[in-house]
Amino acid sequence: MNRFRGSVLGSAATYLVLCLLAVIFLIPFYVLLRNAFMTTPEVTATDWHWLPSALNWDNFTSLFDNPERPFGRSIVNSLVIAVITAPVSTLLASMAGYALARIAVPGRAAVLAVIVGTLMIPQAVTFLPTFVVVGSMGGVNTMWGLIAPGLFNAFAVVLFRSFYLSFPAEIEEAGRLDGLSYLGVYGRIILPN
Repeated sequence: MNRFRGSVLGSAATYLVLCLLAVIFLIPFYVLLRNAFMTTPEVTATDWHWLPSALNWDNFTSLFDNPERPFGRSIVNSLVIAVITAPVSTLLASMAGYALARIAVPGRAAVLAVIVGTLMIPQAVTFLPTFVVVGSMGGVNTMWGLIAPGLFNAFAVVLFRSFYLSFPAEIEEAGRLDGLSYLGVYGRIILPN
């Protein structure tokens, strides 16, 4: 009975802490919605109001009606970039991770060291060189100029390599015995997993 009571109290305490943390993490979302429906004087007022006096939908209509800043087009651009970049960068990182984990070629340790080394460079340092390279290829103010630099993800390569090192080699050997090449093993066995 005491063990059951302790278990219930422990579970209750865990859920209480989780609920408290959930409320803390939802506060910025609440403030965002609160401010979105308030007028500018209400947002900048010195006294705090938990809810807007009246729902102000003008913030949303003015956001989409402003011809100087086409917000709708920005959303479409972000969607296109995400839809292209996410699967392509995942596929490229998966292929690179497989090659680094399973294909024995000279220099693969050096290539891995360079990839891991790029993780130590802050992204802020690479903004200007990336802009210069993309600009020299005519990619300024184009979609491909935004998409191409995001196609290679060094962290994802290291993550995929770690997964492939833990993947059972016997399954790959069975595919090789069935006549599959490295690309066939990757496409038919490794990638689906």
